[in-house]
Amino acid sequence: MDFHQVMGPGGRHCVVSRSGPDLSEFKSTKLRNEEISETCSELRNFKKSDITQDKVFKFQNQDEFTKNESIEHWYVDSGASKHVCTNLSLFTSIENSDQVVVVANGFKVKAEGIGTVEILVQDEVGRYVKLTLYEVLYFSSKNFSNLISVHKLAQDKFNIKFEYDDCIISKEDLRINLKMDYLYTLYSYNVDYVFLSSKANSYCIHQWHRMLSHRNLDDIKRLKEKGLRFKNCKCNDVCEPCIKGKLSRKSFPKQASKPDMFLDLVVSDVCGPMQVKSIQGSRYFITFIEVYSGYTVVSFMKEKSEVPTKVIEYIESIKVKFGRKIKIFRSDRGTEYTNSRLQDYLRSEGIKFESTVGYAPEQNGIAERKNRTLMEAARTMLFDSKLPKFLWTEAVNEACYNQNRLVSKLRSETPYEVYYKKKQYFKDFHIFGSEVYFKIPDEVRKKLDPKAKKGRYVGHDSQAKGYRVYEPDSRTVRIHREVVFINKYNIGRNPIKDQVIKDYQIEESSDKIQNKDTIEDIQNEDVVVKNPEISKERTTFNPEDLPQPEVEEQVQNQGINANQEEPNQNEEEDIDEEFHDAVEEQLPIQEPQVIQIEDEVRRSGRETAGKLPSHLKDYELYQVLSVKPEPRTYKQAIQSEDKDKWIAAMDQEIKSLCDNDAWCLVDLPVGRKAVGSKWVFKRKENQDGNIIEYKARLVAQGYSQKYGEDYDEVFAPVTRSSTFRLLLAVSGRRKYYVKQFDIKTAFLNGELKEEIYLKQPPGYEINDQVLRLKKSLYGLKQAARVWNQTIHQVLIQDGFIQSQADMCFYIKNLSDKSCYLIIHVDDILIAGSDLEIISQTQAKLSKHFQVKDLGTVKFFLGIAINQDEEGNFFINQENYIKKIVSEASLSDAKPSKIPLDVGYYKLEDEVLLEDNKEYRKLIGMLLYVSTNSRPDISSSVSILSQKVVSPSRTDLNEVKRVINYLNSTRSLSLRLSSQDQNEVIKFYSDANWAEDRRDRKSNSGHIGFVFGGAGRGGTEATQEILWLKYLCEDFKIDIKFPIEVKADNQSAIKMVDSYKFSNATKHIATRYHFIKEVKEKGVIQIKYVPAEDNIADMLTKALGAVKLKQLREAAGIINLE
Repeated sequence: MDFHQVMGPGGRHCVVSRSGPDLSEFKSTKLRNEEISETCSELRNFKKSDITQDKVFKFQNQDEFTKNESIEHWYVDSGASKHVCTNLSLFTSIENSDQVVVVANGFKVKAEGIGTVEILVQDEVGRYVKLTLYEVLYFSSKNFSNLISVHKLAQDKFNIKFEYDDCIISKEDLRINLKMDYLYTLYSYNVDYVFLSSKANSYCIHQWHRMLSHRNLDDIKRLKEKGLRFKNCKCNDVCEPCIKGKLSRKSFPKQASKPDMFLDLVVSDVCGPMQVKSIQGSRYFITFIEVYSGYTVVSFMKEKSEVPTKVIEYIESIKVKFGRKIKIFRSDRGTEYTNSRLQDYLRSEGIKFESTVGYAPEQNGIAERKNRTLMEAARTMLFDSKLPKFLWTEAVNEACYNQNRLVSKLRSETPYEVYYKKKQYFKDFHIFGSEVYFKIPDEVRKKLDPKAKKGRYVGHDSQAKGYRVYEPDSRTVRIHREVVFINKYNIGRNPIKDQVIKDYQIEESSDKIQNKDTIEDIQNEDVVVKNPEISKERTTFNPEDLPQPEVEEQVQNQGINANQEEPNQNEEEDIDEEFHDAVEEQLPIQEPQVIQIEDEVRRSGRETAGKLPSHLKDYELYQVLSVKPEPRTYKQAIQSEDKDKWIAAMDQEIKSLCDNDAWCLVDLPVGRKAVGSKWVFKRKENQDGNIIEYKARLVAQGYSQKYGEDYDEVFAPVTRSSTFRLLLAVSGRRKYYVKQFDIKTAFLNGELKEEIYLKQPPGYEINDQVLRLKKSLYGLKQAARVWNQTIHQVLIQDGFIQSQADMCFYIKNLSDKSCYLIIHVDDILIAGSDLEIISQTQAKLSKHFQVKDLGTVKFFLGIAINQDEEGNFFINQENYIKKIVSEASLSDAKPSKIPLDVGYYKLEDEVLLEDNKEYRKLIGMLLYVSTNSRPDISSSVSILSQKVVSPSRTDLNEVKRVINYLNSTRSLSLRLSSQDQNEVIKFYSDANWAEDRRDRKSNSGHIGFVFGGAGRGGTEATQEILWLKYLCEDFKIDIKFPIEVKADNQSAIKMVDSYKFSNATKHIATRYHFIKEVKEKGVIQIKYVPAEDNIADMLTKALGAVKLKQLREAAGIINLE
């Protein structure tokens, strides 16, 4: 048997046998048709022939399914001429075949067999149906994927329609709707899996009563019309938890009239303060009910003063979701609603405000009744599950999710169906508090540890497609997708140890509760719907607070395919699309959860052997979002879980300072003031995000220094990012070695000229004396300058020459060797023609400093560096992008194909943000990405950065869209050189003309390529070329002049080429003459390029998805995989 290597789907290398299969293996498959027929008959008596009854199918995409041997993946391929199957057991008949197929790279492969395949697929209601595929080619290689041919479906009279992110396959009354991630994927199931799943779906009405938040039985019976199935049972209709939770409640009078149209009326109410603080410290909640549909959105607050912010955000989210405003907003007359800020906003939006008469809450009865219903449901669920009371947020979240999906006596449609205009299905409901096993991510599990732990199901998550699971051992709530439900109907019978934890009691506020419910009635209730309180962000508790369970989200986004030891026989299908529709409406209300966001991310300490497998990629989000904050003070460090590591790091820092003779202990002179000192703690990570070192740095609080007394000049240069990229481009082209070094305690190598006194380090005080500094210390205003001057002198003495183009770039050229060095504070890159000259440079530096050899460059300034087999370098900032996503709380947002809408400029007046700190921070982080490795977002960031002083909510939403785009494409890398490029330097330049409708200003941009790699993007192409000319001389690059600058504006080209000048162009005279002079000197030559091929086009304007992808790839921004 001979084999031939071909390219499979996605560009993977596959090995396909050229000889046919051993069809004797097929004997076991002869029974399969009988098994399928028997199972289908037992399930639903389906016909063996084609399906004739009306079915509507909906399938999750590939990344949303747990990898399971019981599930087959089928990819819909418009380029395949035949169906393909790699599982012999799926064939009901098969014979040898001589057919040859041509795969994507042109290779011809002979099929090993051809036959008929019958597969079981699941419909939207959870029923299994049989689907028959004819003339299916068989290949034995498991590296080859199952394919469904669009061409073959069309021949079989199927209609196939591709839309933006959907593929709809239909035939007569059959309809299959596939959602697209990267591929359109269909799933089929084996017989045993279907049989066991079908048995697990048989619930009685009393079990549904518990799963649907203890809704009354009459309402549940009405759901039969919606497709809900339940079996008969002889259980007693009396539910003790319902009696405990609801007995004392009385209903409000019915409202006289209902609105006639959607969004005509929204009612709202505030409830609180609560006796029990929530996990995140909230004491109040606010409810919003769209009266026409009955759909409810609830948000948490720590104080009543947050009400105006919550209302404004809710109204803005409605505008974004539906493109229209509400007409009437009704509430009680509480000052939280009648304050001037909220009233001014409502008037500016043209929204009528209605309020109740004093002491007559019944006039706001809808909101009052909703609060009562949610609280009773949550209280009952907690009684039923016997879960700790501090989990009331989870109970209310689940209650509100369920009640939005239930019918009432007055309406046959659920609030969800009216609100979203989509049909409601009942296939992902579980009893609150059910015992579950959840899979432990491999990255945080040792090899001999169990693969799963036991927890309790506490609801759906409002953003990630997963289940919220309470983990008793750690007293945390995390999101999991690999979940096995156990003891589903016997929950709450064995109270867990957390039951004995006392509820954290707070003093009752002097504010009168607006609701009719008293504190005694509501007990531990605080209500959620939208982003449940348990978020990615972490609360900082007051010292006097009783320790509450911290909540860390293990967000395992939409691509979990982690292996499970056994298939989950009781688990129902994944959370459906309707849930995420609700999330869209709730996302804009996410931000006001005022919780401290940690700047740094703690990664798993476990080393991995190579790259994370693709089916576990989403576990990387666990590394990003399981945030453990770094200590901010000495006290926090010695009280943290890692106190031993932090103490060791501080001891090491003190030892280094003493070894370097950094200070001496003296009395503080009269009239002098000592500079303060503090500890800065940092977990240092490698390019994979794993912690490699705990560092403690003693820094001076330089803000207390006085100019002219203890410091003078402070400027210190750092290398330009363009120099860094050019160094890698040249090294890749010339096959140079590139190594990275770190100077330990770099600043301590500089001698101080000034007389500076420092307070003793916290935790290491000896007496009342102070430290007289001899060496420069981190935090001093002049520290960076002193260090730069010190290392500069050492390099000059070693024969290096400082570049005139970059003050932190040094060159050493010998007769047959070259060495290049760049400095960024204490990080050093050295590129050399051989390892000997690099080692010599390292030895010279080691005579003066403590040099740490970090080996071949892999990670520099937060930028990951990769090199292919040909020596070309690629850079990406995937880890940094993850940090931005976590900072913006967008880990579960829907992906975006473009960073900004085409022609995005807002003219209308916007509601400005009260605080622009978040906006400024996100813009700064995006700028770092765009200027280093992702020029494809340059235009978007440039446009949005113009609003940093006074951004609006729309601007902030657009910034988050850019982040979504980055997150969707975070694996892309920027190519810095190419071995097959003969052209040394080329530039593309572009400008938009008065595109900003606010002030009619124009933007310009350029992108330069050296050896075929993108080296620099900016706005002044000619100036950049002159600078690059000098830098290339340092690298001894032979440049062929004139350098081509390609532009798509023929008028501009003719203006530079001609000698004509007029008053009409007088306003650009200076720049015009500068460009013309450089051209006449033979440095540049401007040539025309069609607009569709001008790569700089993506630097000046927002583009559509197709063109952006085209120019992005032309710029060398590609996926290495």
